[in-house]
Amino acid sequence: MHVGHFIILFKPHVSLPEVKEYAKQILHQGGEITHEFDFIKGFAAALTDQSLQTLQSLRDNDIVDSIEPDQRVTTQG
Repeated sequence: MHVGHFIILFKPHVSLPEVKEYAKQILHQGGEITHEFDFIKGFAAALTDQSLQTLQSLRDNDIVDSIEPDQRVTTQG
């Protein structure tokens, strides 16, 4: 069961192949990658509790830069 949708960004020193390996871990833990970014090292994902805990431990180990809830953004003009 997914606990929510998040945007995960990785530190600049993390290579693109490493980012893809972490994305595979998310899939193996029942998560779903909903978007892969081309311009930054990261992806959007629907995470399970287990995959969220894994990413939080990577943040503590200086691999993940941020884990933010994915939400709708609007402009007013």
